[in-house]
Order: sequence, then structure tokens, then C-alpha cells
Amino acid sequence: AGILLQPPPEDDDEAVEDTSDFVDAMCVFLDPSHSICTKDFCVICGSSSDKDDMIVCRDCGDTFHNYCFDQTLRIPPEKQHMWRCPVCRICETCNGEENWEKMLVCDECDRGFHTYCLKPPLKNIPV
Repeated sequence: AGILLQPPPEDDDEAVEDTSDFVDAMCVFLDPSHSICTKDFCVICGSSSDKDDMIVCRDCGDTFHNYCFDQTLRIPPEKQHMWRCPVCRICETCNGEENWEKMLVCDECDRGFHTYCLKPPLKNIPV
């Protein structure tokens, strides 16, 4: 038997951002010994699998299958705890969320950096 848990609705009277395209859920299962088991579901495909096949955003906690998110992304296991999803990505040097047009994303670790925060700074994004 399983129970689908979703965050409670906000009590804010202001307009709430439409997040209907995103799944933010966790399922709790009771095994025969009545202990609670949790499973994370991939935000992209909605299915679950072993934790070894999933990558978790360090900020929002959303989970993704490595193969659903980006088949070319190969983050070493020892660096996966530092990964941020594209929604939460910031410049790792200044912690800034602005100036996306000046943000580079590392091909190996998928972390973001402003061109002007690099040492030495870059004037333009390489093509």
C-alpha cells in the first residue's frame, strides 16, 4: 500500500506561481514489517528507481534520473551532493542569480559561473 504526499496548499492570498508542469511528490510505502519506506520520483518521467540512478538538487530536493536529465552529464559521485537543478542554478563564485546571459555551465560538473567571476575573467562567452 502507498500514500502519495504532496505539499499543502499555501494560505497566501497573492497569486501563486503556476507549477502544474512540475511534479513535487514523494511516495511513502508500508512494507510487510510496517516500517516506512520512501521513494523519490523523477521530475521528468515520474518513475522511481534506485538512488544510484538518481541525482538530487542540493537546494530544492527535486530528483532526476541521470538518463532523463542529461545523457551526456557525467558528474562524479563525490560531487553529486553539490549539484543544482537548472531552476536553482547560481554562480558558484558570487552566489548571484542574475545575468544569465553571462553564465557559463561547466560541461563536467554542471555548475554555473559568471564570465566576470572567473579568474581570469572572460569578456565574452566562448563559441
